[in-house]
Amino acid sequence: MNRTATGAEAVYFRAAASKLESAAQALRGMREILATGRPSDATVAWLKALDYDRLYAAGTKRGLIPTVVEQWNRLVELMRSLDHLAVTDRLIADVEDLGREIHFIVDSLLVATPGALLTAEQVERLLTVQTALVQFSIFAQMASYLNAVQPMDATWCRGVDVADLARRNDGTELRLH
Repeated sequence: MNRTATGAEAVYFRAAASKLESAAQALRGMREILATGRPSDATVAWLKALDYDRLYAAGTKRGLIPTVVEQWNRLVELMRSLDHLAVTDRLIADVEDLGREIHFIVDSLLVATPGALLTAEQVERLLTVQTALVQFSIFAQMASYLNAVQPMDATWCRGVDVADLARRNDGTELRLH
């Protein structure tokens, strides 16, 4: 976070932008796969019954996710929308936004005189990107944590009859109590 532009920063930012584009491509590929199907009624009922507060408490207590409730709430809102592509779409949008910000910074640094002090706007953009990277990392870690929950596991549900979950494959509808 040197306030002086050396000219070398653009190389690092271009490398970061390239990594982010690779991540965006992988996420878009994952989205294509997810878009070919839809969650079953039993899965939708299970998602509605998940106790997100308890999941958050357990994950933070065990050190599996950071204690950043704003990012957790953002994730939960997407999960509760029951759009099975919402989290993936958000991850893609976040990565693409970061990539655009980094490209803007690179363009800004390339026109700067080497050795000149960074402008207030450049410093602000750098801090914004740094914050966005941390927030993205936290959000992605939380999405991964939720993704690791065994599907249809009643342990994390509120008001679900475990016997009903066991019958989910025989065509009967999952009942919430």
